[in-house]
Amino acid sequence: MKELLKEKLIIKKKTPDFVRTSGRTKKRLMGTGWRRPKGITNKMRLQEHGHRVIVKKGYGTPKELRGYGKDGKITVVISNVSDLKKVGKTEKAVISSQVGLKKVIMLIEEAKKLKVEITNINDAKIKNKLDAIKARRDAQASKKDQRSKKKEESENKKIKDEKKTVEEKITDEEQKKEEKKEKDKALIHNN
Repeated sequence: MKELLKEKLIIKKKTPDFVRTSGRTKKRLMGTGWRRPKGITNKMRLQEHGHRVIVKKGYGTPKELRGYGKDGKITVVISNVSDLKKVGKTEKAVISSQVGLKKVIMLIEEAKKLKVEITNINDAKIKNKLDAIKARRDAQASKKDQRSKKKEESENKKIKDEKKTVEEKITDEEQKKEEKKEKDKALIHNN
């Protein structure tokens, strides 16, 4: 197996970058990948000297090693925990791009428990995303706290106002009673 992997590396070094016609000169075609040349007079299709090579037999890897990485493990695409549990010791996991952040975090934790290697995860990126989510949640929680404090303050004000009005009524009644007593005393003294 190790010899085949070495052979595969040698073949990979020798294989050229297969670029479509005008893939290096026209900006809109850069990075679009390989497309077969189709024009009648296309020099690349005719494989004329001085033009880029096209995809053909001989550039492929040995059949026994197709799908294997440099370390000799097969890559398996996973999107949930059940897929992760199916990954063997001779395989490494790649999380699908369709999976959301919550599930990615779950998968990473489960992979650490199962001791499965995940290749396409950068811990720094995930930490940054988690920090951003936590900050957002903290901001939402602080807004809720502020709202609840405002509600409590408004309720306390209402209660205080009610108490004041009740106290004022009581003091007004007491004052009226005292005034009546004084009037009664004044009437008694006058008579």
